[in-house]
Amino acid sequence: MPRDETVLLFVGIKGSVVALDRATGNERWRTKLKGMSFVSLHRDDRYLYASTRGELFCPTRSRARSCGRTRSRGSASAWSRC
Repeated sequence: MPRDETVLLFVGIKGSVVALDRATGNERWRTKLKGMSFVSLHRDDRYLYASTRGELFCPTRSRARSCGRTRSRGSASAWSRC
């Protein structure tokens, strides 16, 4: 992620990932995911991950690339690299 991403707060809401400026609260960018459901987020040293409706995404300012889907019983299917 670009260096300025460290000043952002990421929120999953209504099927989107929203990046907010920590200092001002202003929205810096938004990426729509599939569906309008609850979004779970995780960030590690390199990537931001978002999960909604059984699918894992690597959202960025311009797009959200799918990394794979889970099966109905919670076991992972084949995952592509984010």
